[in-house]
Amino acid sequence: MYVEIPKAASTTIISWVKALCKYGTYGRNGNFNTLPTTLLSFTVVREPLRRFFSAYGTIRHRVQLKGMKPPHSSKSKANGAYNSATRKAEIERFTKFVSVVVDEGAIVQARNAGSCHWSHVLGQMWFIEMYPQPINLVLHVESLEADINILRRYLPVNLPPEPPTSPQNAAEGSKLPGYLKPSEMIKAAPSAVKMALEYLHQDYVCLQYPKPTLEILLNQSLNASAV
Repeated sequence: MYVEIPKAASTTIISWVKALCKYGTYGRNGNFNTLPTTLLSFTVVREPLRRFFSAYGTIRHRVQLKGMKPPHSSKSKANGAYNSATRKAEIERFTKFVSVVVDEGAIVQARNAGSCHWSHVLGQMWFIEMYPQPINLVLHVESLEADINILRRYLPVNLPPEPPTSPQNAAEGSKLPGYLKPSEMIKAAPSAVKMALEYLHQDYVCLQYPKPTLEILLNQSLNASAV
């Protein structure tokens, strides 16, 4: 049983094992009441802040957000004024996005928008706690290849030798005007990033990822830009 957590290699894992898994995969509205208690279960988790940035890109790409429309301009993207305007708008958009998630809650937005996309920024523990039984194996996006080899030992089927190529929606945000890499956004909107870190506190503690301070993230961003 694969316990799906969006934005943690879920599209890749689903496409890889769906045909081989007798009980299929569990979606965000799955019914667990009929599952056998002996069913082996696993999930895949991801560094919380990286997942949050990825989720923001997906929502930004797929959902029309009130007051978060990208600026329209007929000028060439090479124009400095246009680039400056789109960059400023993107920083403001991300800051507002974090504020909405923290203050109102992603689940509220999901209900209001009639879309599952907002669930992408729910904490990973929200999905794990929805599953009524202990999860046998926890895999990590950062070491997925090695973790998949561990998973092979427990499954009564032969998995394909290699997972499929990265899904097309892996970096949807990078296709948008004004896109800033996470390292750039950390420097441009540190207060919003700090809010996001606090929002993700439970994931950091429960999933045992070391929680970075804003100072560490800023230093890493500076080092990345210097390379």
